[in-house]
Amino acid sequence: MIVFVLVLLLTILPPYSCGFSWAKLRSPARPHIGTQFDDVLGTDEIAMILRNAESLESYTRERDCFRHAAGRIQMRCGQLDMDEGERIKAAISMTLCELATAKHHAPPLECASFAPDADTPDTLSSTESLGCCVDALSRSAQYWSSYSGYLREVPQLCYAFRRWNDIDTARDIYKNATIEKMALLRYLNDREIRLHEGSQLSRRILSDMERILDDLRLSIMSSELASDKMMNGMQAGLQETVVVLRDALYEVLQHSEDTQTRAALQVRSAIDSVTDRHAESLDGLVLAFEQSLRSNVEQLFFHMEEQHQNVFNVADTFRLRSAELSTNLEVMQESVIGLLLVTSQAVAELEMHVEQAHSANHAQLAATDSAVRLTEALTELTDKTHAEIEKINGTALAVKQGLLSGSFERETFGWYWSTWGKAGVVYLLEIILRVNPVYLEYLTGLPTVRMLALCFRLIWHLLQVSFSSLMSMAVLLISLKRWLPTLRNVNEEVCNNLAEFTGVLPKQQACRSPVGVAQWSSSTPLRYGYDSYPVAISRRQRPRVSRVPDRLCNPHLDTPL
Repeated sequence: MIVFVLVLLLTILPPYSCGFSWAKLRSPARPHIGTQFDDVLGTDEIAMILRNAESLESYTRERDCFRHAAGRIQMRCGQLDMDEGERIKAAISMTLCELATAKHHAPPLECASFAPDADTPDTLSSTESLGCCVDALSRSAQYWSSYSGYLREVPQLCYAFRRWNDIDTARDIYKNATIEKMALLRYLNDREIRLHEGSQLSRRILSDMERILDDLRLSIMSSELASDKMMNGMQAGLQETVVVLRDALYEVLQHSEDTQTRAALQVRSAIDSVTDRHAESLDGLVLAFEQSLRSNVEQLFFHMEEQHQNVFNVADTFRLRSAELSTNLEVMQESVIGLLLVTSQAVAELEMHVEQAHSANHAQLAATDSAVRLTEALTELTDKTHAEIEKINGTALAVKQGLLSGSFERETFGWYWSTWGKAGVVYLLEIILRVNPVYLEYLTGLPTVRMLALCFRLIWHLLQVSFSSLMSMAVLLISLKRWLPTLRNVNEEVCNNLAEFTGVLPKQQACRSPVGVAQWSSSTPLRYGYDSYPVAISRRQRPRVSRVPDRLCNPHLDTPL
């Protein structure tokens, strides 16, 4: 067993042990992946950005002095292109950090307030202190070369930092747009689910209504059949009752006539027999016979009258009952007709509600289709947003140059305001209020709307003009009230200020010949004295801030007088 294990190890281990000596396979060169900024920036600009970014990172990796100076540059990169003093401060700080690395070279005393570890706040470093520090650095060629190099390098560092900041801003914008799109798609999905549930519920309601409508139709048909059967049965029963009553009345009348006839025959036969048998005794029995005959006849006629009265009463009762029955039949027929009318109206209303439900269902389907089209439009808008984000870097520089060069013209601003304002209003009405923009275009094209817009603009301009006039008059009155007492001494104060600050003209000569505004040169700087009146300052008396020493600019100053 041990021999087998040894043979197995000797067979398996050599390939694995030789595998450690194999050469490492080189990874293939990765192709360059183009970005959305390759079309905007050139190769030289990208190389310069990377080089300046590496130099900025190298400064931040150094000791605390350079790191502090680099941090100040990053925080104030937005002001360095416009403020020359901040650039000079940054260059002086970097120069002092470089001088601090030397052992036998101390920085000038004039620049002590600009050191990173100085306790002097930035507000105390004025233009004169900057000029003094630059003059002190200009005394040494090494100091001046370091200062000038850092002064040229500060804008490049800020340019690199701002470009990376713009890239981060574009990424944040893309991220926010993606998040908004996901939220919108989630909202549309939930809304689609709710619409689907609503459509299913409406379909169930429609099916229930159709079933109820079928039941109502069957019940109406059965009620019509039952009413027809009942009317036919009542008519047949009424006819049979009338026939039976007619037969009974005829039989009663016939029986009464037969009874009267028999009674008359019996009376006649009795009279004849009595007359025949008692012819002899009629004379004695006339009175009794007349009385008995009268009583019998009266009783007979009384019974006959009672029978006739009963027959007449039965006939009147039958007539009344027949009239009541016919009245009840008419009322019942009218009730059945009214029930049929109400049922037909209910059927018509149900059919109308069914049609409205169908129209609502079609409207929901149309809304679903519009939501699908809106989703497709949002997808296209997202694609366009991706395409527009690629143009952000190109347009950002143009917008920056336009903002730095000055304010836009009023016509251009008004055009942009009207265009973007109209687009914003249409977008809000289309998204929030769900208004079709086609109807808005038609609405804006109506003459009435145009007249209302023109009247609103005229009223707005009149309000602006009136408010501006009132404000101008108020400012003019306040200014006159404030400055009217001082207008008498203006010439004398201006002359005194000129003589005091220029030092060239005497006070009396300056008062006799005041310097006009038209005589000041465009190259002559102005200084504001008392009461905010401009005063000319000679170029020699201004504090000088320059990178070149005075002995190089004005060599005659060093020559002895």
